[in-house]
Amino acid sequence: VLKQAYATEDGQKALKPFVGATPNFDTMPAYTVDAAFIGASELIKQQNNAAGVRSGISTRDFGRAPMTPAEMNKRNRE
Repeated sequence: VLKQAYATEDGQKALKPFVGATPNFDTMPAYTVDAAFIGASELIKQQNNAAGVRSGISTRDFGRAPMTPAEMNKRNRE
């Protein structure tokens, strides 16, 4: 799987810090492959979460009490 990922440009960006510029995945020990996979997945996870919270989205129901069934029925009739 790492060999296939390393064949892509994005895969190289994620894996190079952990396996170097010219890795040989066929002769690499299993613990090194595991560490490279975990490291690359954590790096990608951090990049995905770096944007943080989108500021354009707001929660509009904060601070309101929940509607009662009677209020829901009244609102739906209108």
